[in-house]
Amino acid sequence: MNEFERYGIRADAEICLKVKKYCSLLEYWNSRFDLTSVAPELYMEKHILDSVLPMQIPGALPDAGKAIDVGSGAGLPGLLLALFLPRVEWTLMDAQRKRCNFLNLCVEELAVRNVRVVQMRAEEAGRSPDYREKYDFAAARAVSRLSVLTEYMLPLLKPQGRMLCWKGPSYTEELGAGAGAAQILGGKETAVYKVPYLNDRYLIRYDKTEPTAEKYPRRNGIPNKHPLAEE
Repeated sequence: MNEFERYGIRADAEICLKVKKYCSLLEYWNSRFDLTSVAPELYMEKHILDSVLPMQIPGALPDAGKAIDVGSGAGLPGLLLALFLPRVEWTLMDAQRKRCNFLNLCVEELAVRNVRVVQMRAEEAGRSPDYREKYDFAAARAVSRLSVLTEYMLPLLKPQGRMLCWKGPSYTEELGAGAGAAQILGGKETAVYKVPYLNDRYLIRYDKTEPTAEKYPRRNGIPNKHPLAEE
């Protein structure tokens, strides 16, 4: 039994080998690309399982369609989920070139066919016809507050799309403003999931119910400086 099957996640030998290779790449390139502060011996718990255990939550993750990982960083959770969800077409988006360089390296070394890497700010993507309302699903892990994430992510979603934000136990302090911002942007908070097997890890889900007004997202930096529903 491999590490994933212990948690009820099916993973063949090829997936396990690619995950192991990813961890080696992350450890080797971390000092150059500033990817994580987590020690290598904790990668499996803090990064890998944190990314893929939400697969155990019915209805949380897609099994097909187009998905985007906003602020992908080291490819968490998008790159890992792409290995386990091959019918989902993933876009890994990050504003930093060095992180995108690492992601492209991983995509090549791991031969991941259902991933593309885009260097772009979320605000720019949300205003671009190439990305605005093009996705069925959006994910973000450890990027910003919920009121900011909704403005980054909801403009990228098609109506009836959904987004998930990975959060720690202090998420409760952000729920009110997050729900208020989502309503402004054409969405609503629909669920809070506890990530199975992990202590103090949660997913906040928003569903998009109608198109986002054209004035959102606001220009670069404004969502973070002046979050919606917090002023």
